Parts: sequence; C-alpha cells; structure tokens
Amino acid sequence: MVRRRKQSMPKLTALSKTVPPSFFNPASCILQMIIALVILYWAYIAYMTQPILMYDAQSFVDLGIRIHDNGWKEYFISGPNREPFYPFLIALSMTIAGKGGYLGVLKVFQLILLLVSGSLFLTILKQGKLSMGLMISAVIYMGISPAIVNSAFSLFSEGVTYSFILGLILFGSSAWRKMQVDKNAAMIIRGAAFGGCCIGITMIKGIYEMIFPILIIPFVLRAILNPKVRNNTLIFIITTLLVFGSCLSGYKALNKKYNGLFVLTDRASWAFYGSAARRVMPMDAHAFGAAVASALLTEEGCKRIFSTVDCEAWNVRKAEYLGAQKNYEIIAHYPPKEQNHQFRVAAFTRIHENPLQYLLLTGLEWIHMFYWETTQIGFVAYPDWLERIFNQGWGPSILRFTVGTLSLFSIVFSLLFLLKNHRYLMDPVRHDHPSAVLLFFLGGIAICHVSLYSLFAIVPRHAVPIGPVFILLIILTVPTIRKT
Repeated sequence: MVRRRKQSMPKLTALSKTVPPSFFNPASCILQMIIALVILYWAYIAYMTQPILMYDAQSFVDLGIRIHDNGWKEYFISGPNREPFYPFLIALSMTIAGKGGYLGVLKVFQLILLLVSGSLFLTILKQGKLSMGLMISAVIYMGISPAIVNSAFSLFSEGVTYSFILGLILFGSSAWRKMQVDKNAAMIIRGAAFGGCCIGITMIKGIYEMIFPILIIPFVLRAILNPKVRNNTLIFIITTLLVFGSCLSGYKALNKKYNGLFVLTDRASWAFYGSAARRVMPMDAHAFGAAVASALLTEEGCKRIFSTVDCEAWNVRKAEYLGAQKNYEIIAHYPPKEQNHQFRVAAFTRIHENPLQYLLLTGLEWIHMFYWETTQIGFVAYPDWLERIFNQGWGPSILRFTVGTLSLFSIVFSLLFLLKNHRYLMDPVRHDHPSAVLLFFLGGIAICHVSLYSLFAIVPRHAVPIGPVFILLIILTVPTIRKT
C-alpha cells in the first residue's frame, strides 16, 4: 500500500504542472466569464439591431453598390470618393449575399472586427500589468459602452477603425520597448505591422494621412539621440515608410489616372472652410454658453438649458451648409485641380476676420472631442428595453460629462507624468515601467486625433474611434497615480 502511494504522488505532481497556474485563479475565471458575456452581448446586439440608412451611411452604401455593380474603375472615375475600406466591405458583403441580404454579412464582418479589437484591447491591458479588478472594469466598459457598440453596428465607418488604431498602439509600443534587443528581421516585421495599421486606418479615416508623419517623429528623434538603438530604429522607420508610402501613393496614382487628382479624398478643404466660417460668426455671451453646453453635454442637453435656436447654431449641419454655399461658388469659378487651394485660401481669409474668436472656439472643439461617450449617436434601431435605458432624462448627459472629464484628466495626467519621468521612455529596458510606453503611445494618438479633428466641425462619432484609447488611458492612470 505504501509503495503504491509513493508511485502515485509523482504522477499527480506531473499532472498539476500541465495545468496553467491561472486555471484555478478565481479572478481569472471571472474575467473569462465576463469576456464571454460581452461577446454574447455583442452577438445579441448584432442580431437585434437594425442600422438606419441616412446621411453618410447612405453614401457608403451607394459607393458599395457602385463597386459591386461597376467595379473599382468606375469608383475611381467618379471620384475622388470617400476612403475606400468601408465601401469595399459593403461591396464584398453584397458579392457574398446579394443586395438584398448584404446587411447580415456586413454585421458578421463588423462583429469579427469588433472581436479583433477586443482581443487587441485585452492584450494592451495585460501589457500594462494591471490588477485583475482594473482589467475587469476596463473589459466591462469596453463591452457595454453605448458609443462603441452603436458605432460597431451602424453603417458608418467609425466601427471598423478600432482594430487599426489599437494595432498602432500595440505594434508601436512593442517596437519602442524592443529597439535594444530585437534583431533586424524582427524589427522589419514590427515596422511592416505598424505601417499596415497606418495605411488601414488611413483608408478608413483620411485624416490619418496627416497624423502619420507625427507618429514617426518620436522614432526619428530617438534614432538621432540614442546611438544604441539607431540601427533598429532606422530599420523600423524605413519599413514603415515603405509600406505606408507605397500603398498610399498607389491609391493616389489610381485617382490621378482616372479622375485627374493625386489625392486620397477631397473633402477636407471643404469641411475646413465650413467650420472656419461658423466659428467667426457674430456671437454674444449667450451664444457662447450654448456652444459650451453643446460641447460638454449633447445638443439635447444644451436644449435643456438654452433655446433650440441657440443650440442648433452649433450643430454640424450649420458648418456643412456654409461649406456647401462656398462649394457652389468655387465650383463655378475654378477647375477641380484648383478647388482645394481656393477653399484653403477662403478659410484663412475668414479666420483673419476674427482670429481670437476662432482660436477660442477651436479650443472648445478640442475639448469637445474628449466628450466622446454618448447614447445619442443614433442611426441604429435598438430593442425597446435598451432604447429606454439610453433615453433616461439627464442620464445620457451625465454619462457623457463623466466619461469625457475622466478622458481629459487622463490625458493631462499622462503628459505631466511622462514629462517628469521621461527616463522611462528614453531607456525602457533599464527603467522598466509597465505603463509609461503605453501611456506615451495612447496619449500621442489621442492628442493627434483630437487636435486635427478640432479644426473641423465635429459630431460625437468623430471621436468614437479613440474611445477604446481613452478607456485604456483612464484605466492605466489609476495605478500610476497610486505609485506617484
């Protein structure tokens, strides 16, 4: 009997070694259960909701039909059109299921991209070495955020941006930390992945064509200031530039060939003029109060304090109307190749009329971008019980204000922390801090996105692509504050 016990003990020990240490960890099991519930919730929303076709959504569907019916050549001939990724996704859905059944396939594509985003989100959380409680909190909010879930199942392009933006952060921060230890081949792979994410998000949101050079600047400075990582950093930069530059230039060349304009899209100058014209309009203290309320709450929240007329003056439709009026004038007098330039000239002329007011309202729009969370984006028909939750009196405005204020605070804190502790960035191998490099990339992309979009008239969904970034920033600042 004793011999049998002695023989069985090593077998049990060997078996226990094959079980992951976290398998019996209650907190880990809770996290896995929550992830499963979030996935079920997303699947439920995908099945039960119905996207509403209007405004930009209708435009995306029309472009998808054009690609499906006439091919990409017609898409370029009729352009420059919108960024191509989302129309391509719609056209692909139509190819699989036909025009009558494409919505079901499109929902599957968007759900898959949302699941990829969730996986990247969780990977970044783990790199931050957070407590299980903070990780669970972040996963829950990412899973139920009204703005994120809305965008993921509407027919607007914001819902397919998350994977690429989170990929930028993951590959960028990973490359930054590994510059001193990676071999050349590994750095080429990281550079290609980073460049791929850059071109992916640019083909959804063209403003990232302007953000891309800003994202490369820190790597250039590091190559100049730190000889130890210069070789790997240059390999990373060159690979990223080759991937991004070749894809973007190739797309622009197709536009040049078929419609005569070497551009990605031509909507930016028109939108820039409209926002500039709106910001220099005569304004008194009452109108400014309505502008602040519209930015920090919602248009509906503004109407609870100010008149409908005052609040609607700050609706994006006003800027679009001003831009459209100028568009008629410029089209009538200038050929297509000169129109973007004329819009910029006209915009700066308007800014010169009242530069201080323009700067003040641009700063307000900058702050507005941090207040990204909302239950009022619209364009999706929800089940009745969820619709009632999303329209509970002051609830939407309170949620928007709370999450927005936390997002703004997390950016300010991250900047101050990194300025004080820059050694964590300069030499992350020697000074290992679990959150510093992540805060740098999260904060950098958030500031670039917010700053460039603030030049235009915006609606909440323009800030939603960096909603997961703000959630990560808020969660990562918590342990950093505790240790400071």
